[in-house]
Amino acid sequence: MTDSDFNRRVGSYRFPTSIAGADTWSAAVQEWADRKRIHLDFRCYPSGPAHALTFTSVPIIGGVPHPEYQGVGNSAKAAKNQASERIGRSGHC
Repeated sequence: MTDSDFNRRVGSYRFPTSIAGADTWSAAVQEWADRKRIHLDFRCYPSGPAHALTFTSVPIIGGVPHPEYQGVGNSAKAAKNQASERIGRSGHC
C-alpha cells in the first residue's frame, strides 16, 4: 500500500449504491475529489498486440501514484472506471 495522505484518510463519504455503467464511477469519484480539492489524475498504459490491446489505468491522487487502485480493461475508459471504483470502495473517500 502506498504511503500517502489519501491512504491515511479515514473516509466518511458513501457513494450511491446505484452506481452502474461505463463511466459513472469515474464521474462520481472525480466529483468527490473536486469537492475535497484533491487533485486526481490517471495514467493509462496500453499493452498487448494492436488487435487486442489491454489498458491499465493507474490513479495519481494528490500527485502520488497509487498502483494498488489500478484498473484494467479493454479500453482506457473501462480501465479508468475500474480504478475509480477501487478508489470509491477503498474507505478513504
